[in-house]
Amino acid sequence: MAKAKAKTPAKDGGAAKSAALEEIETRAQAFASAHDVLEACVIQVEAEVREIHARHAAVIREAAEQEAAAKKALTDEIDRNRSLFARPKSRTIYGVKLGLRKGQDTLELGDESALVARIDNQLPDRVDQLVDTKRTIVRSAVKKLEKAVLQRLGVKYVQGADEPFVAIEESDAEKMAQAILDSAAGGGR
Repeated sequence: MAKAKAKTPAKDGGAAKSAALEEIETRAQAFASAHDVLEACVIQVEAEVREIHARHAAVIREAAEQEAAAKKALTDEIDRNRSLFARPKSRTIYGVKLGLRKGQDTLELGDESALVARIDNQLPDRVDQLVDTKRTIVRSAVKKLEKAVLQRLGVKYVQGADEPFVAIEESDAEKMAQAILDSAAGGGR
C-alpha cells in the first residue's frame, strides 16, 4: 500500500504561497489519503477472496471434474447420434445449448518442402507472400489462393465437419456478476 507523502511545501524562492497553491496541496493530500483507503480496501478484499478460494478449492475442483465428465458424456452421446441434429443442428435442453456446429476449415499442405518448390516454380512473383523466410508455408496467404491454383499446387481444401458442442447459457445473474468482476478488474482508476 502506498503511503501518502507528508505535506511538502512547494518552493517558490521564499515568496508567500498563494491561497490557490495551498488549496491544491490540501486537495492532493485528501486525494492521496482517499487513494490509500481504497487501496487498503482492495487489498483486504483480495486477501479475503484468496482465503475463500483456498477454503473451497477442493470442492470447486471436484465440481469442475464432475462437470467435465458430464460434458464429455453428453458430447459423446451427441456424436453417436448425429442424425438427430440434421435439422435443426442445435437445440437448448435444460439451459444447455447442444448439437452440431461446423468446425474450422483446414488446408492439407502435404510435404511442405515440395509445396515450397512448386510455389517457387509456379508462382515465383508471389514467393515472398506465400513462403516464410525460413522456407515454410504462410498458411494464411495460401488459404486465400483460388481453388484452381491450390489444386495445381497439390493442396487439398478440407471443409470443416460438424462437431458436437455443449454450452451452458449464461443467466442474467451470471452476466451481471461477470460485468461486476470485469469492472473491478479494470480498476476504474
